[in-house]
Amino acid sequence: MTAHGGIYCPKCGSPLTERDGELLCEAGGMYLSLRLRSILTGMVGNGPVDVPPASFGWGGSPYFCPADGTRMAESEGRMRCPACGRCMPSTIPYQLTEFHPHAAVRRPEDAGADHGDSSA
Repeated sequence: MTAHGGIYCPKCGSPLTERDGELLCEAGGMYLSLRLRSILTGMVGNGPVDVPPASFGWGGSPYFCPADGTRMAESEGRMRCPACGRCMPSTIPYQLTEFHPHAAVRRPEDAGADHGDSSA
């Protein structure tokens, strides 16, 4: 198993690794289909490209930039990386939801979020 050069999981932001010729998010136990691998590889290799706004609200789960692992933010119908400017194609949510089960992953920045810390 080897680390794959600079592609991060769009569901949790963890680096993807290659195992037996397939991309894997070890943190979430998720293998990527060839179609999703192709889309993400294109996003990383092509740099920031403006995409048409989605005809739906992105809501729900967070998305992470496959180029740098940064949590993406929705703006004007687009899911955009605040660090590098890449936009998530609107085909990604369907691919992830329907074909790519992913275990829950606790990221360091989520620590304390559900502990009700209200110290002043």
